Formats: sequence, C-alpha cells, structure tokens
Amino acid sequence: MNSNNKKNNYSFGFTMVELIIIVSVILVLGVAVTIWIDPVVRMGETKDAKRREAVMVLSAAFTDYAHSHKGALPILGEVTTEKKVICNTQSGASLTCDTSTEYCLQIDDPSFFTKNMASLPIDPDKLVDSDTGYYIKKDANDNIIIGSCSYDVSEFYKQPQLRATCDAYGGGYCWYSGGESSASCDVICAANNLTCVSLSHEADNLCLIGDAGSASYTCLSGCSAGTSTQSPSWTTSDTCTYQVGTLSCADANSNNAVCPCQ
Repeated sequence: MNSNNKKNNYSFGFTMVELIIIVSVILVLGVAVTIWIDPVVRMGETKDAKRREAVMVLSAAFTDYAHSHKGALPILGEVTTEKKVICNTQSGASLTCDTSTEYCLQIDDPSFFTKNMASLPIDPDKLVDSDTGYYIKKDANDNIIIGSCSYDVSEFYKQPQLRATCDAYGGGYCWYSGGESSASCDVICAANNLTCVSLSHEADNLCLIGDAGSASYTCLSGCSAGTSTQSPSWTTSDTCTYQVGTLSCADANSNNAVCPCQ
C-alpha cells in the first residue's frame, strides 16, 4: 500500500531535474522580456547619467572660475530667469531649451578652457558645442542654476553657490549699466565694490549681445547696434549707450555708460 502511494506521488510531481529546467526557462523568458520591453528606459537612464555628470562638471568649473574672477562668469551676455544654452560659438540663431527660446551664452574667456575645463560637455542628443544642450539661468533671488535642457527619465539641475550679481558678463568681467547716470565707469564700478577695467572691445562685446552673428543686437536694455562719430567712441541707440573704442576709466559721459568692472 505504501509502495503504491509513493508511486502515485511521484507520478503527479516533478523531478529535481525537471524543476531546474522549468526555472531556467522562466529566467530566460524574464530576461528576454526585459530586453525587449525596457530598452528605451534603460537607454534614457544612461543618457541622464551622462547629463547629471555634465551638469556637475559645469557647475564646478563655473564656481572655480567665479571664485578667481571676483564673481564674474566666463560667458558673454546677461543671465536671466530664462534658460539660456551655454555654448562655445554662437550659431547666429536663437536656441530652444525646454520652454525658453534665447540666444546662447558663449564662453568669452579662453582661459576657462585652460584652467577650468578642457571643453564644454555636449548632450547625448546633440552634436556640436554651438548647442550643448546645457543651460544657465538665475532664480528670483539671483541664484545661479545650471541644468540640462533634455532629460529622458528625470530632470536634473544643480544650484552652485553662485549669484548673478552682475548686469551682464563679458571677457571675464562684470559689466554694469550706468542707467541715466552721467557718472564715469570708475564711479559705476566702485558702486558695485569693483574697479573699472580699460579694455578695447568690439561693439558686439560692449553691447553684451546674445548673438554675435546677427545684425539685430540685444544688450542690457535691449538696444540695437549702430555707428557714431561721438567722442570718445560712444555709440548711442534709443535705449542705451555703449562704447566701440578703448574704454578710459577716467572718462565721464552724460550718456548711459556700459562698464566692465573687476
């Protein structure tokens, strides 16, 4: 009787070899399903990992640069609450970053690439450093934010210990607008606890434009570039004044000065 019961039990069960085969088949099927179902998610996670690393590297490089340049950033132009792409060269067109469409802010100090980072990181979905896919902006309290325009799984940005205290940036210096004041750049810079710098810049730099390749310039007050015979080499538009020649810090001017300070 007992012998028959054992035979019946074996006839309804699985041997150890059979169980191993079944478990192996289930595992293989599970791996196959994962490979076929999740490739997009897994690829997105890989891209986002690269974006996180790039944002961290950019944040560290900008922080190091600012600390050795009295708070100035190595870019050309104004940091606003809009997301502006960080670029090495300007393509001559506005770039879209999430919901913002702005001219990119190019690196305007060659020493940035010799002292802070070798080259700008480029987003996995981008090809050239004229549109890196990484942005800089400020929040309502002027705190700098650096982040990625694109993300597949989760948005990533970094807020380094930096504040956008300058009206704009260019050549590794802070630039300030004198507004309606007739003060010299010496006075304007001193009001910001900085010293005026004598520089020779092209009109696009002094106007702190967002697009070096365009005839439609934008600067601190949204002016348009033009020509002038004013002395000493000031150019005036409807809304702002900037210099097209060498800046002498001792020069006072009754127009709206745009001053480089350090």
